[in-house]
Amino acid sequence: MEDIIISYKDVPLEVKLDIDQFTSNSTVALLGYDSKRHPIPGFLASGTFIEINSKYGVLTAKHVWERFKKVENISFSFFGKTHLTLERTEYIRCYSPNNEIDICFLEIPPTILGTIKAASDFHPIVNSSYSDAAEIEKRLCITVGFPLEIQSTQERRLNILRYYTHIVKHSKISEDWDIIELDVKAIDPPNELPKTFGGMSGGGIWSFKGFYNLVNNERKFFIRKNIKAALLAGVNYCEEFLNGNVHKIYGVGPISIYSGMTKLITK
Repeated sequence: MEDIIISYKDVPLEVKLDIDQFTSNSTVALLGYDSKRHPIPGFLASGTFIEINSKYGVLTAKHVWERFKKVENISFSFFGKTHLTLERTEYIRCYSPNNEIDICFLEIPPTILGTIKAASDFHPIVNSSYSDAAEIEKRLCITVGFPLEIQSTQERRLNILRYYTHIVKHSKISEDWDIIELDVKAIDPPNELPKTFGGMSGGGIWSFKGFYNLVNNERKFFIRKNIKAALLAGVNYCEEFLNGNVHKIYGVGPISIYSGMTKLITK
């Protein structure tokens, strides 16, 4: 069994579909609604359903919540079609660091928790599942979210975007906080990418271990998907346009999730 650095083109279709399903199960869109339950244009962001120490909620970017807490109602949409609206955003408890790190955890009230649990997965954040930066950079990554540009306003349909890439830079800010960078080329598969990733703020960055194994004397490619291998490695918070069609996505990194946020939520 051989662990390798993998690229998107090496991954069989059935594995891609498996990864798509795995990441979709805990990806959520956040939408802002007014007092009459009308959607507010432009209020769309992304997040990941997670569980830390028996607390259930959405991991997203801190600037997303700073903006959304100004609206009256917030809707959680999962699988791009199921909408669950919570009246009054002040019912949500927010955990966020007292520094510049752009990440937060929105604890979901018990009144709607059961409904979400029945339809989605809350990815468990376990400190022991964190791997060091060198290991993370060897893995295939996928960034997930809901860009505003590709949404259908007529059908009010949310379209999820998954883009396969790698972490190209990891910067440790302190013992508990870090950031990562990903380069995204707009001409790369699997999708024709939007001109901007606005709306993907707060979306998850996942990483997967790939390996080859012999099956019936044939070398087959697999993706590890247990809790230590399918790692929620980051949270998108902003993008930068580089030359040509290349975007740089900045994300809060795995140390921040598995150390900083874990300590913050469980203390």
